[in-house]
Amino acid sequence: MSGLAQFCLKAGCRVSGSDTVMSDYTGRLAESGVKIFIGHARKNVRGAEVVIYNSAIAEDNPELCAARDNGKLILKRSELLGEILSLYSRRICVAGCHGKTTVTAMLTQIFRYAGEDPAYFIGGNALDFGNAGVSFSGTAIAEACEFRRNFLDLNPNFAVITNIDDDHMDCYRDLADLTDSYRRFGENALCFINADDKNARSVRKPGDITYGIKSNADYRALHVSSRQERYSFDFMRGSECAAPIWLNVVGAYNVANALAAAAAADRLGVPPETIARALRDFRGVERRNEFLGEWCGAECYADYAHHPREIAASLETFHKLAGEKLVVVFQPHTYSRTRLLFGEFLEVLQKEPRLILYTAYAAREPYDVAGSAYTLKRALPAAEYADTPERLADKLQEMLRADDKLLILGAGDLYEIVKKRRKEKKPL
Repeated sequence: MSGLAQFCLKAGCRVSGSDTVMSDYTGRLAESGVKIFIGHARKNVRGAEVVIYNSAIAEDNPELCAARDNGKLILKRSELLGEILSLYSRRICVAGCHGKTTVTAMLTQIFRYAGEDPAYFIGGNALDFGNAGVSFSGTAIAEACEFRRNFLDLNPNFAVITNIDDDHMDCYRDLADLTDSYRRFGENALCFINADDKNARSVRKPGDITYGIKSNADYRALHVSSRQERYSFDFMRGSECAAPIWLNVVGAYNVANALAAAAAADRLGVPPETIARALRDFRGVERRNEFLGEWCGAECYADYAHHPREIAASLETFHKLAGEKLVVVFQPHTYSRTRLLFGEFLEVLQKEPRLILYTAYAAREPYDVAGSAYTLKRALPAAEYADTPERLADKLQEMLRADDKLLILGAGDLYEIVKKRRKEKKPL
């Protein structure tokens, strides 16, 4: 939403908006001239001609109700994004259950290095260029979210599909329904498909381009090696090595992310040496293995992982870096995801000897004990449980030792809580 607000502001619109709490995003918008309301109220939409809402907002939200009652034009966030993208001749959208934010940011970095000056809309804050950039060049790059089929409001002519996994299953009948939505998302675009993911592979149509590490694909990563979890590989176009690539972001999964971005950029005419230089300099995105500082002698990191597959990948990376000196805090994101994937969460988390579960972030959902962090803790007897920042700080003080690494996992509000407490110089 903040990226769209920036675009509208630069296009000459008067922009206001609301959120439940002030965050870094809303703070930056306020500094740029957007009027920010904290809390949702009918009076907030007075004077607005158009009301844009996020799909996670409930239908009985007072601002939505006031907009309907007063006959205002109402658009979903994805509808506005689709309208904005239609202004560009080259529309590159990145979809997938995992990795889409990083791939979108990597693509943006590559095109910026190529001198393209793209408009971009990213679902996270890239450390070097933020979450959105307004440009009226011919190229726009956008992250495409599958939640409630929002990505079907976009009309890309180039699309990256990183993977298809059983997430947001509160919005889809089953995996087949989810997969069909991805097929519809890419039906009018030249797609770059992860050939290592069988579900993504199933939506490939004639003419689409594949990339992969294990598979025989159009673009491949060969001779993959790592040092301190920073990876390098040969970027292969068919049988030819287009360029050697070195990454400064950690994690084996970033090889696939970088390969996706490199494949799309190469096909769209960016020189391989520019691709390699951009990826070498890429520093990452907030909440993706982000270093937050030190506390109690331990290095503190945050990662957005909130699906079992993402959590497993993040834990693998940090155990290679920290060994047994890893303390993990996990905040479940939505009760429905925790309930539907309960067994998979157990399988991943039961291997962690030093684990704290923090109260679930409900987002748009009413309380459901079956999907709560407390119910998850009861199935993980070795885990600790904290339901307030103060209790979490107390447990960490007891648990942390010098030279430990602390990893905070989840897509909820714990990240903002931790950053706020650190700014206020409170424990944690």
